[in-house]
Amino acid sequence: MQIVNLSAKELSKSYNGFDFVFSNLTFEIKSGKIFGILGPNGSGKSTLLRILSRLTSPTDGRVICTLDGKEIAAEEQIKIQGFVAPYLTLFEEFKPLEHIEIVFKIRSEKYTKSEVLKLLELFELTKSLHKPIKEYSSGMKQRFKFILALISSPKLLFLDEPFTNLDELGIEKVISIIEQLKQEGKIIVIATNDKREASLCNKTINLKQSAADKPNLDASV
Repeated sequence: MQIVNLSAKELSKSYNGFDFVFSNLTFEIKSGKIFGILGPNGSGKSTLLRILSRLTSPTDGRVICTLDGKEIAAEEQIKIQGFVAPYLTLFEEFKPLEHIEIVFKIRSEKYTKSEVLKLLELFELTKSLHKPIKEYSSGMKQRFKFILALISSPKLLFLDEPFTNLDELGIEKVISIIEQLKQEGKIIVIATNDKREASLCNKTINLKQSAADKPNLDASV
């Protein structure tokens, strides 16, 4: 099993060069941990999540991802991670298997169809394979986003408000998957202000509304 670690070194983010969403954040997320980014709306939770996942660049500081103690480049990190968020756009005119094929062609990667079918069954979407995604409910679309994130067996999983639009059964499935990935030594990062989502985390950082406030890092676990 490969050991993955993720570190933030003095991260700061400003969109105008004057006002900072957050500044000088330093922390480490070790293999097999669930890390929570907490805070009120507008505090920078989603921004920090996107920076850690290399989808957005920080204004200052850097993100370091290592595999078995060796630092890997940003493009290599992206290949070993999954990302789920309510704002992610799906190609809704396509059916699920068509969508998956398009995504992996864009990535120039291969996927295992048997694993896809297992995930579709796990998230109870097999009966809807013939439907275009635009006909899915919001909960079904959220479950499909999890399938896209999990197909490649990611070593890092970034989740922005993961329970959004899910019913109780869907939430239980996601919790089970998160706990399984944790046991497998993967890293899960959750951006949330939901108490139930936050309760899954071993360690959290609490971003304040004001960039002048110093974020609180709960390193009790």
